[in-house]
Formats: sequence, C-alpha cells, structure tokens
Amino acid sequence: MPKEEKAERVNQIRGLLLPFCERYLDEELTGFVFNLFEKLRRKRTLSILRGRPEIRVAAIVYKITRLTFLFDKANAHNLTPEGICSFFGTKKSTTENAVSIIEKTCHIKMGESGFCRPEIAKMFVLVKDLFGFLYPFSYVRKQIEAQLTTNE
Repeated sequence: MPKEEKAERVNQIRGLLLPFCERYLDEELTGFVFNLFEKLRRKRTLSILRGRPEIRVAAIVYKITRLTFLFDKANAHNLTPEGICSFFGTKKSTTENAVSIIEKTCHIKMGESGFCRPEIAKMFVLVKDLFGFLYPFSYVRKQIEAQLTTNE
C-alpha cells in the first residue's frame, strides 16, 4: 500500500476512535486506546491497514476495556461488549476474534504499563518468597506494615 493510502487509512482509524473516546472515556483511558493503536500501527505481522477499520477500532477499544476492567458495572466508565460493537457497527463474535489476534500478536498482559491505570498494574505485581511461593505485592506490603506496627 502506498504511503499516501497508509496515511489516509491511519487517519480514518483515528477518526473512528476519537468520537468514541470523547463520548465514553476520560483522557487517561483515551491515552491507553491510542497507545494500543500506535503499537498495532507499528506491527508488521498484523497490519492494522487491512480489513474493515470499524472491526480494528472496535477490537482496540474492546481490548483496553478488558485491560482496565471497564466491563465491570462498578466502574464509572462502564462499557458493555454489545455497546462497543453497536457503536462501531460490528458483530460481537467478529470483534472478539479481532481482539484474540491482537492478544496473540502484541502479547499484552493484564496490568501492563501503558495500557492500564497504575493501581491496576500494581494488582498484578507478584513477589516470590524464599520457598518459591508467589504473593500479590499488596498482600506482602500489608504483612510488612502489620509487622512494623506490632514491633513499635
């Protein structure tokens, strides 16, 4: 694809992302969406320029929604898979398939910096003890704090 066509397609995808982000997401969440978009744009094994742009955009938003727990009804920016797909005019199964491809290609894990809030990333930090057992960092911190207060 010539450079002009690529630039036009990238702008088209940005143009689809912006209205959704402005309507449903705050500035930080919008940043995560565009971080994933930029990561996908640079991938050679998965061309963001192929296929329907609406599917790509819905998959990007869907993946960030998963990573930031926006499917949780308790979240202030709660979204549903159906709502995302409806906004972009895609089918849920098609969007989920595109999300799976993103996951396989980008290897983005839950709690990965740049794609979720710091408090979410901290939930996925593990500490290994001398015996090889893994504990969430928050648990270890609470145990240390409890030890410090009992020793005072």
